[in-house]
Amino acid sequence: MRFDLQKMVIRSEGARQQEIRELIADPARARTAVVAAWQEVWRQLLAPVWPQMLRLLRADIAVRARRSSDVGLATMAATLHSTVTWHDEVVHVRLRHHSEAVDCGGTGLVLVPSVMMAARGCAVLTEPPAQPTIFYPAHGVSETWHRPTSDVLAALTALLGAARAQLVLELQQPLSTSECAELTGVAVSTASYHLTVLRDAGLVDRRRAGPRTLHTRTPLGEALAGGH
Repeated sequence: MRFDLQKMVIRSEGARQQEIRELIADPARARTAVVAAWQEVWRQLLAPVWPQMLRLLRADIAVRARRSSDVGLATMAATLHSTVTWHDEVVHVRLRHHSEAVDCGGTGLVLVPSVMMAARGCAVLTEPPAQPTIFYPAHGVSETWHRPTSDVLAALTALLGAARAQLVLELQQPLSTSECAELTGVAVSTASYHLTVLRDAGLVDRRRAGPRTLHTRTPLGEALAGGH
C-alpha cells in the first residue's frame, strides 16, 4: 500500500498530493480509509452484478485454458486482443502511451480477464513488486452481460426445465451429486439423472475427488449461464 501511495504522490500535486503524504505518514489510518472506500465500491457497483461477472470470468478462463491445450500458448495469447501478439517467445502488447521491455525473470506472466476493459483494450502491470500482468477484455461482454439472474433462470427454465436450469446456474463451483439434490429439492437419483442429461449435452463435466464425484459447468455451460 505504501509503495502504491508513493507512486500517487509523484503523479499528484497541490492539496491532493498533501493528503496522500498524510496517508503515507499514518499507515493504519490509510488502511482503514482504503478498506472503507473499497467496501463502498463493492456494495454500490460490484455486488449487484457480481454473479453475472463471475460467470463471464469463469467462462473466459475455461475457454483460454482449453485453447491453450488445443493450439498452444502462442495462439491463445494472440487471441487475447488485437493489440496482443506472440513472436519468438515474446509477448507484445501495443499501448498508446507507454513503451517498455519487461523480463519476467522466471516468475511467469499473469493473464487477468476483465469485464471493464471492453472499450479500452488491454492494460499492463509491470512495476515491481507486482508480477507482470496483462488485463484483457473477457469474452462475452455485451450490452446484455448484466442481465439479472432471475431473467437468466427464467430463460433457462423455458429451455431446460426448472431443475436442470437451476443446476446450470448453481454449478459455478464444483458440487457433489447430493449437494445438487439438496439445492434443487429432488432425490439424489433424480439429480444424478439431470446431471447425466446436462453432461451428455456438454453443459456439465464431472471429476472424482476421493470418494466423491464433483460436477461443474463446462465453458458451454458457463456461456449459457451468462445468457450469451
